[in-house]
Amino acid sequence: MRKNLNNGREYELEAEYGLPEKLPEGEYVIWQGAPEFWGMAKDIFYIRPVIAYFVFLVIYRIYDGIVLDHTIKVIAISAAWMLAMSLVCVGLLAALAYYTVSSTAYTMTNRRVVMRIGIAMQMSFNLPYKEITSADFTAKKDGSGHIPLKINADTKIAYFHLWPHVRPMNFNHPEPGSG
Repeated sequence: MRKNLNNGREYELEAEYGLPEKLPEGEYVIWQGAPEFWGMAKDIFYIRPVIAYFVFLVIYRIYDGIVLDHTIKVIAISAAWMLAMSLVCVGLLAALAYYTVSSTAYTMTNRRVVMRIGIAMQMSFNLPYKEITSADFTAKKDGSGHIPLKINADTKIAYFHLWPHVRPMNFNHPEPGSG
């Protein structure tokens, strides 16, 4: 989780950082956090397999040019174009991870979990503890982890409103959290 949560001026109009309004009397913040860039990029957007795929394509482009007996110039131009397009694709994926991380704040109070998410359209999801049936934790080797929350079946939140802050492929009963 990131340490410096309020790293910009975008949210200066919030009553409290990560919360849509001031907390009611008797409610207090227990924990606030946000995902880290590299964790989001590799665990949610799968940037490492994408990079490996594009490295394979560049190497294959070079191999194919050698097998087809192209000139060094043709092979270099072909590989350069593939490398340029690969960098654009990986850069877009990295930008998506960066903007997702920079616009996310998770807040846990003594009464609820608040998720402020969204790049283009900010949304806050208030999940009172009575609506959360269980929480799971999957630890990673680096000490980080994922905490998906199981919510009551009556509580309807669309999967696509929560993406990428939702456990993958649970469309009927989305589990908000960190993937």
